Amino acid sequence: VELDAEAWDRLVTWIDLNGPCHGTWGDVGPIPEGAAHRRRELQALYHGPKEDPEEIPNIARAVIQPVKQAGRGRVGLTPPKSERAGGGGASPTLRYTENLTSISEKILDVDGVRIKLMRIPAGTFMMGHLENRSAEGGDEGPPTPVKIARDFWMASCEVTNELYGKFDPAHDSGYFTKRFQGPDGPGLSLAEPHQPVVRVSWKRAIEFCRWLSRKTGMEFTLPSEAQWEYACRAGTASELFYGGIDADFTRWANVADASLSVSPKPTGGLESNIIAHFGKGILESAVFGGNIICDIRFDDKAIATSDVGSYKPNAWGLYDMHGNAAEWTRTTYKQYPYKEDDGRNDTTETGRKVVRGGSWCDRPKRCRSSFRLSYPAWQRVHNVGFRVVCEIESPVHNYAASQDI
Repeated sequence: VELDAEAWDRLVTWIDLNGPCHGTWGDVGPIPEGAAHRRRELQALYHGPKEDPEEIPNIARAVIQPVKQAGRGRVGLTPPKSERAGGGGASPTLRYTENLTSISEKILDVDGVRIKLMRIPAGTFMMGHLENRSAEGGDEGPPTPVKIARDFWMASCEVTNELYGKFDPAHDSGYFTKRFQGPDGPGLSLAEPHQPVVRVSWKRAIEFCRWLSRKTGMEFTLPSEAQWEYACRAGTASELFYGGIDADFTRWANVADASLSVSPKPTGGLESNIIAHFGKGILESAVFGGNIICDIRFDDKAIATSDVGSYKPNAWGLYDMHGNAAEWTRTTYKQYPYKEDDGRNDTTETGRKVVRGGSWCDRPKRCRSSFRLSYPAWQRVHNVGFRVVCEIESPVHNYAASQDI
């Protein structure tokens, strides 16, 4: 049989849709003892594929040397001149050194819906992660010092269904179908007014920013990948702004947790199987909630998306930077080191777009400040929304004269 282009496309799509979301079935959950070995025996017996679907290939890539930051070798924000000069040789701290009460905010009203913008100060930070955790789905190294040259406004919360509905009244964020309200229920709603909007493509998010620009006379867009990570860290160098991946996240983030799991704690053989597969380092991480890996050590009281701003903000007044809904950035996915001027932040650039922050169905390691994912610009992803940014001195354009999209 000779397949035409459309037939091949359908076949590849079928393969993609039936593949494990994390790359291998072993990443999705522990494989029952002996099952993988038996599968390989049957493949050999019946002339099946010779490749092992659980094997992670070692793909060669060019060695990239990390760029060392000038100065005393510490990683973090550029300290003010008062700390850089003299001071007995003390190293700069890993925090924003100005008084946080001096950070200003701006409130906008868009057809009766408030948007709160936080002023994010200019500075320099180390972008990425030293260990380059590519095996977990990211591509985060080498770490690179990146300068945010100017202050900018960033929305304190993700765009809500209520606000997005002013732009697109027909949009429906739908349901979280892996959990049900009843035996015949459609799932848990993701479309309540104060929940973050999801199932919005990157293209539509950009169109929303243009619409918002015309409404307000300010020039809104999506944050660049560097702006997003810088704002998320808020002067910290830890894996998440509130601590490491084993820290109690319940005050700070809505992630895959005990609320999402279908059982309070695995027992018996299941528990030992989970520990053997994932190790004791992450304690009770289990595959629950519809084949979603949950960290059941903590309970953030949310199963699906929560209303924006339900948890504590970071030091710069930004909510839900870890978890709740993952967020589109303006940036086209390219390997590090990050370069501001290589075209990756142009909205006309084609290619996959970077998503940051993780969501309610990602455990903490996939919600880290440096963790990266990417999707095609047209794709409407069930757990991806966005927030907006605006330059401090935004040029005033006649947006009202532009045609609505």
